[in-house]
Amino acid sequence: MKKTLISLVLVFTIILFAGCSKTDKEDLIISYDNSVNGYTISLYQVGEPQGAFGSVNAKLVLKGADDNIIDETAFELANDGADVLITNITAVNWYDDRVEIGLKELDTSNELTYVLNYES
Repeated sequence: MKKTLISLVLVFTIILFAGCSKTDKEDLIISYDNSVNGYTISLYQVGEPQGAFGSVNAKLVLKGADDNIIDETAFELANDGADVLITNITAVNWYDDRVEIGLKELDTSNELTYVLNYES
């Protein structure tokens, strides 16, 4: 009886821990600043990679000098089960009306370009 109770408590603890460790999270990975106009582009990872060789959810956020969000986009990055890395970013190009961010996927080596506008 005592072993059964201990086993049940142990199983319940493992299930509880596994459930808590899989909560969605949003971690700032990389931030680029443009000191000329005060805009900041940030890359976030949202949650964990989907399996050992899966993709990862991410988002790009453009903020103004007052730290308010101006534009953002969410996407899935085929990253071979890895977190979002600084090596995923291939380019950040600032223009008068927008910023273009180049990203490279680890799984496919595809080059992706995302555009965030200063006025949304």
